[in-house]
Amino acid sequence: MFDEIKNGERKMRALKRLCSVMLSAGILISSAATVTAEETTTETVVETMEQTESQTQESDISEDNVTQEQEISESTEIEHSTLQQESEMQQETETQSEQPSEIQTEAETQIASSDQPETSVQSDPKPQDQFGIVGDLSETAFYNANTEGTITVSSDQTRYGQSEARTIVDMINEMRTSSTDAWYWDSDDQTKIVCDNLQPLVYDYTLEKIAMKRAYEIALAFSHLRPNGKMCFSAFRDFGIYDTCLVKGENIAAGYWSAEAANNGWREDNENFAGQGHRRNMLNDTYNSVGIAHVNFGGVDFWVEEFAYNLAINTSYEAPADGYVDSVTDVLESNLVVNNLALNNSAYNLKLNEKAQASCSYDISVAEHWPSSQVALHVSIPDESVTYSIADQTVAVLQEDENGVYIQGVEEGDTTLTVSVNGYTVSSEIKVHDCNNHWDEGTVKEVPTCTQTGMKIYTCQVCQETKTQELPIDPDHHDYRSEWTIDQQSGWQKTGYKSHHCSRCDARTDITEFQSNGLTYIEDNVWYYLKNGELQSGYSDLVLYSGTWYYVKNGVLDWGYTGLIEYCGAWYYVEKGVLNWGYTGLTYYNNKWFYVEKGSLNWGYTGLTLYYGKWFYVKKGILDWGYTGLTQYYGNWYYVKNGILNWGYTGLTYYNNTWFYVKKGILDWGYTGLTYYNNTWFYVKKGILDWGYTGLTYYNNTWYYVKNGILDWSYTGLAYSNNTWYYVEKGILNVEYTGLVCYNNMWFYVENGSVNWGYTGLTCFNNTWFYVEKGILNWNYTGLTYFNGGWYYVENGRLNWNYTGLVGQYYVEGGVLDSRYFTTITPWTGNYYVLPNNALYGPASPTAASALKMQSKYEQYNVQLVGDTSRKVLYFVFACGWEAGYTNTILNVLKSRNIKAVFAVTGSYMRSNPEIVRRMIDEGHTVASHSWAHIAYPAVSIAQQKNDLLIMHQEMINRFGYTMRYIVFPSENTSERSMAVVGSLGYKTLGFNCYYADYDVRNQKSPQVAIDILNRGAFPGAVYFLHNTSSTNTAILGSWIDNMRRIGYEFELFQR
Repeated sequence: MFDEIKNGERKMRALKRLCSVMLSAGILISSAATVTAEETTTETVVETMEQTESQTQESDISEDNVTQEQEISESTEIEHSTLQQESEMQQETETQSEQPSEIQTEAETQIASSDQPETSVQSDPKPQDQFGIVGDLSETAFYNANTEGTITVSSDQTRYGQSEARTIVDMINEMRTSSTDAWYWDSDDQTKIVCDNLQPLVYDYTLEKIAMKRAYEIALAFSHLRPNGKMCFSAFRDFGIYDTCLVKGENIAAGYWSAEAANNGWREDNENFAGQGHRRNMLNDTYNSVGIAHVNFGGVDFWVEEFAYNLAINTSYEAPADGYVDSVTDVLESNLVVNNLALNNSAYNLKLNEKAQASCSYDISVAEHWPSSQVALHVSIPDESVTYSIADQTVAVLQEDENGVYIQGVEEGDTTLTVSVNGYTVSSEIKVHDCNNHWDEGTVKEVPTCTQTGMKIYTCQVCQETKTQELPIDPDHHDYRSEWTIDQQSGWQKTGYKSHHCSRCDARTDITEFQSNGLTYIEDNVWYYLKNGELQSGYSDLVLYSGTWYYVKNGVLDWGYTGLIEYCGAWYYVEKGVLNWGYTGLTYYNNKWFYVEKGSLNWGYTGLTLYYGKWFYVKKGILDWGYTGLTQYYGNWYYVKNGILNWGYTGLTYYNNTWFYVKKGILDWGYTGLTYYNNTWFYVKKGILDWGYTGLTYYNNTWYYVKNGILDWSYTGLAYSNNTWYYVEKGILNVEYTGLVCYNNMWFYVENGSVNWGYTGLTCFNNTWFYVEKGILNWNYTGLTYFNGGWYYVENGRLNWNYTGLVGQYYVEGGVLDSRYFTTITPWTGNYYVLPNNALYGPASPTAASALKMQSKYEQYNVQLVGDTSRKVLYFVFACGWEAGYTNTILNVLKSRNIKAVFAVTGSYMRSNPEIVRRMIDEGHTVASHSWAHIAYPAVSIAQQKNDLLIMHQEMINRFGYTMRYIVFPSENTSERSMAVVGSLGYKTLGFNCYYADYDVRNQKSPQVAIDILNRGAFPGAVYFLHNTSSTNTAILGSWIDNMRRIGYEFELFQR
């Protein structure tokens, strides 16, 4: 079979092209590699098992030993600058492989002449695919061609995405088994070669490991030639399956952001024969297995497909590697580029024998990395590839341990440190100095004294290191105190001496004589008062000695005296001969008690003072036994009786024309309430009797009535307190009373002891029923009023049981309204009828017939009471009087189901919720009037009805630019007159057929009950009237709509 393969030059040209790295920016490049078992097309290379080991180890490639034929296709138009760069790179490779130079030239010519359509650029950096390798014809040659050294390069920045990569196998098999996609162009670019009966490829987890290895390698150097200089298929040997894989192939790509994009690039659906190398690889019928890898490195995505006919496919499932995986491979030293190499210091300054760690930093890039610009890679190279050297080792030497490399200075001088990384070098200066050659003159840090040594500090002028020297004691360096020290005390007929003493030793200076003046100790605790050493026997007064005042009597200190002494116009308190500045209190002198404060008599003090456990009242410095009343002391007022504070007293006391409340001897400013004094109860407010107060006060769990500060037991009537009127009976609030009370010629309604201003209705008093309006009996009222489930006729404030006849449009019999003759109409309820409390009664289910009957009856008033009864269609009308937080949810439900509805809003709702009203308009719903003030139109005049409707109409225009044309009457209550009024203003009345009391937020129906009501109300054309305040309706709305649609109903906007 080897004899059948001839054209060796074609093989070499193909080999050169597949080894080229397409680095041109902006070019989409694809690459595929295939080894096949037999010669099938011009892309096929044959490798047989007959090849001997000796043939495999041959390094020279010549025409004679070429046994495989290969054609490589480009997917893009290649620029001349790129070809020139590739040529230079390939020439170096071919020279090392000792290949003929003419083949290089021919190969370059073949590449340059390629004229293929340019592929659009997907992203930046632009994806590229390397040409498909068809066969491993060059594996043997390249395995031994490069004899230069390699460096193991590792990286922790390779992020694999194997879960996504594995999805490509289904894409490949889908194409291989497709009746429309399994084809490629013949070399004439006219004939489609259809690949029938291709088998799906089996995913091989060993091939996946090879693909992952190759993905890391093409991220370093984008080529089928491995970074270590060997052919791509040598990776099969690394994983021990080279011999079991009879046929091998490889596709590589870069820059595609997804598995689908990479697969589409490899499919080459729109390429001609020359551009479908990858496609033919994927459609090769000799393959039975594939492994695929995807890695992101430096922000760029790289993809690899490894094909094989493997005799031992590994189908044992392994979890996909997703995330960062430490990766290792060998790179030719010549392909590594070291950038930004720098030592950790620009200069090293060392002391003699000092060590400093030496380290370096650098960026590593690979010469054939794609994109074409050399970028720093997050990779590392072995420590042995980094070497350090010192120029002059007599100055410094290198040392190394497990923590790194160190420089040690050994002799003063200068030299350089050089680091080399893969042939790149950088140097820094080393300066070594001996501090002993560079000390300064020194600075005295501590001066020596008469008792202590000193200290001097020397500093190295090169490295600023310091050393200290001890200075000897200086016996003449004393520190004399400024104050005098008495060496010998003077006394009666005795000379004294004083001097200045050294604070450190017993040295003295300035020795001086002196004579005694003032108090002088004699003996046995006897002190004389001397002047120039002579006893002053006639002297009696206070004398200051060593900061203390003493009492001297006849020249001798009197230790036995306790009492007051006058000195320089003031009186002082002396205790056992010594003036006591700390004493504050009473002292007895000349039959009176005086108040002393901090040792001196305080004539200005008036107030309390504590003496032997009791508090006494002092007035102008003298205890006042005759005083009874209040006095202030430290912020409180106390009750004094006969000069002594009376802790037991509780009651009123008179002071400064005012009565105060005292509790246990202290004026109680916080007390407000009643107190008993002289057989009368008085009202105290914040500790003071309040003569001006008239009203209620709470005391001992009962409310009492006070008039002008005194409890009034005689009063019965209303009393005002805390913004409320209460009923008082004989001075006490009666909380059990409910009924009428006359006050100021008016009758008021009292409920549980207080006037109920909110009450309007009937009340029985003295066997007669009266009409109360807002808490006051209304003698002027004549008309109907609602009470306990019925309507009654009131005439001049009294219920008239004798009246039978009409009251407006209502019929009254025996003073009671007869609901059978209630004439107000609500046509939209069909054959329902309405009682005065608006509760609905009638048949369980309205019908289309009853609704159409009502529609026909009132059609003259421009009303719409029912929808299209010919189709199963339903309608919604939502009443919006106030916002309970559900309207937006209702709008969301309608929007998600493409349903439009009528929203009847009041004036207050429009003003309070403009954003919701705006949403109703924007989402295509009809906004109808529910009146401006939510009044019952039949109960007011025509002018009032028109005014209410026109205000609402104009406000909607002013606020939203929206013109309303429909009205849903408030309180669900109208009359023929009201329909005629709104019709005259151009408005149509909208009614409804299904309605229940869903508006009470405190009394919501259960979801099932509400669903039953809504279901019973359904008929073709039925109109549902619901309130936006119903939590139940909001919760069931979506599911109920969906259920009604399932049984054939649809929902439309209710208007015509």
